[in-house]
Amino acid sequence: MLPLFDLIVAGGWVMAPLIGCSVLALAITIERLWSLAPGRVVPRHLLAQTRANVKRNELDPRRLKELRQGSPLGEVLAAGLHVARSGRDATREAMQDAAGQVLADLQRFLPVLSVIGAISPLLGLLGTVIGMIELFASVGFDGAGRTAMLASGVSKALVTTAGGLFVCIPAIIAHRGLMHRIDRLMLSIERESNRLVELLHGTRDPDRDAIWETVRDALRQSFRDVSETRGDDAAVSTGAVSTGAVSTGVGGDAVAAPPVPARANGGSDVAARGMELRS
Repeated sequence: MLPLFDLIVAGGWVMAPLIGCSVLALAITIERLWSLAPGRVVPRHLLAQTRANVKRNELDPRRLKELRQGSPLGEVLAAGLHVARSGRDATREAMQDAAGQVLADLQRFLPVLSVIGAISPLLGLLGTVIGMIELFASVGFDGAGRTAMLASGVSKALVTTAGGLFVCIPAIIAHRGLMHRIDRLMLSIERESNRLVELLHGTRDPDRDAIWETVRDALRQSFRDVSETRGDDAAVSTGAVSTGAVSTGVGGDAVAAPPVPARANGGSDVAARGMELRS
């Protein structure tokens, strides 16, 4: 087996970009592992400290700036505290916008790592194809009887394929692992953000809100029914008076309703006679 340096030399010029990709992937992985440490992204006691500052009314602009610059979680919490007086919905929307920016910052350089994992095997395959072309071209000039030289040339041409896979596999593993860590960190940020919203605006129970909404709808419907019933009764009473309805006097004696004047078509007034009821 050839030494590592001889293998790199045998791979040709394609090994140079493969080595560059491997160094870049290693640097990105180390930097992201350091930046995505849970203690840096989601400090353990940050929410408790923020809650204490809120209760003591000590969140001045200077403390909000320090909170925003301290950690990604602090950036999200500061965004919600900045618009806390605008209500629950405004606070939650501001924190969601800040969380989107935090997610983009946490995923920094990861697209580059993904590209390295995708192009490395293609670079290795390109080097192998170029090596095979050169090998068969030299065999065509020198003759086809040199089997040992042909086998040696094929093995050297496959070095670039192995190098591409050697760079690709760790890059893909690192990318998947870092994305999984980011997902867990974002879940922690969302949980802490919800706790801050509950602290600022109280706990909202969706089931309780739905029940109260149903009760309010039922009350509104009941009031409408009562109003319609009263309107119908008023219409009946008005009709009875207009036709000379009879009221009953003391002792059950019938009392004629007072005459209601009416105007005929010809302009003459006709006295309307009341209806008499026999006891």
